[in-house]
Amino acid sequence: MKAVTGIRWLLMVLCALALAACGNGSVKSPDAESVLTSLTISPSTATLALGRTQQFTASGTCQIADQEPTPCSPSGLDWETSDSNVATIDDNGLLTSVGQGTVTVTASKDGVTSNTATVTVGAPVLESLVVYTIVDGESTGESSATVALGSTQAYKVFGVYSNSSDPQEINALLTPITWTSSDTSVATVAPTNTVQTNATPVGVGTATLTASTTNSEGTDLTGDGTITVTNAALVAVSRIDPTSASISVGASQTFTVYATYADGSESAVDPSDIDWTSSDATIATVDATGSATGVAEGTVTITATLKDSVSSSGSTRSISATLVISPAACTSAMLASQGAETSVEKNSDLLCLGCIIADQANVIDDDSTNYASAYIPVGLLGGDISLTVTAADGMQYDASTDAPATTGFIIARPANQLLSAELLDTITVSTLMDGSVVESGTADSNLLRLTLLGQLGDNELALVTINATQPYDAIKLTLSSGLLSALTTTQIYSACATAAPPTTE
Repeated sequence: MKAVTGIRWLLMVLCALALAACGNGSVKSPDAESVLTSLTISPSTATLALGRTQQFTASGTCQIADQEPTPCSPSGLDWETSDSNVATIDDNGLLTSVGQGTVTVTASKDGVTSNTATVTVGAPVLESLVVYTIVDGESTGESSATVALGSTQAYKVFGVYSNSSDPQEINALLTPITWTSSDTSVATVAPTNTVQTNATPVGVGTATLTASTTNSEGTDLTGDGTITVTNAALVAVSRIDPTSASISVGASQTFTVYATYADGSESAVDPSDIDWTSSDATIATVDATGSATGVAEGTVTITATLKDSVSSSGSTRSISATLVISPAACTSAMLASQGAETSVEKNSDLLCLGCIIADQANVIDDDSTNYASAYIPVGLLGGDISLTVTAADGMQYDASTDAPATTGFIIARPANQLLSAELLDTITVSTLMDGSVVESGTADSNLLRLTLLGQLGDNELALVTINATQPYDAIKLTLSSGLLSALTTTQIYSACATAAPPTTE
């Protein structure tokens, strides 16, 4: 029994060793391999515009030993085209067209070749439009321009095709183009059916210029350019107004400079764009607005020159005017400081309802820039109002036929009214002695004279006078409304016991 037991134990040990050597009792077999048996690529046909791509995909069948073939997705394929001058294809099956023509495409692996696909590459397709400005026949590469009135600006549309990201020339015969302007009050375009057009400024502002077409695939395309229109470019200084003027000491004259522009127009130049100079500031000064003021008797030249910051295409940038300064027109002003007094009267409250003279004391104060304001409603037939300035008691002014005295008032009209001969129809200047009228001058009598003196601020000054031939101690200014007088406001600056109207050139 002991011998049998020992044999059994030995057999068990040997068996355990055998199992260990056999890998825990498992049975090894060779790996089963999947073999590619067929290969198909798609699409089988394709038509492309030059420059575009086509993605191909592959499917196949694979078989393991003697099992039935099953669908599989093969990878690591070798892709080929029949003509790399027409199309190339990468390892992932992405085909890129590089030339017009027809190619075939195949894929292969492990000796298995796919079906043959056919690709036809046609002409490139227009995909987008860009608009550039044209200067001297060349594209600037910019889509916007700033143009002055009176000028023109050329614009040209270019196409971005499927075979390039760079804009190319467009054949208008093959690709009809239409141009439009978003705002024809700013700029118009002509011609409207070519690749290049001219934009003509019409008014200041900004407009979008659009070129449009439809490509061979039926897609509508547009490209935009922008034009910003500014005022016409200044060409040259053309004139100064007035070319000559005569004013008295203390009065002013405003000069206006005109220039021609690229659009053929002429208009006033902004005074701030001009450097103003006087040839002799001891005779007359001129400020930045072009207003010259008389300082002393004499003659000066007022010169206006475009500032360096103002560009012009012409050569004329400067112009001059002559200004004659006469002695003060009011040679003997009647002043309160010398005992002069003022009084106001109306011929009738009913006939001159609303007629007033305000601030009458300003006429005889020591400030010659102060004034009284006379208001007369329009159309008050027969209505009038008078301002009388009387000298100090016991004082009178001599005059005779042989030695007449010129006497009157310095008046003005507001900036929005003009002094003219029609003003005389509403004015009477009279001399008085002891409160009684001695002599009068009206427009009808041809005894009344109006002499323009220039400007004081915004007001146009004038001296209205008569020649007195008899002594007087007071002068009176009478303003009447007339039938349809446009004169509603008159400013009265000074009462001149004697006056010297400046001579005119």
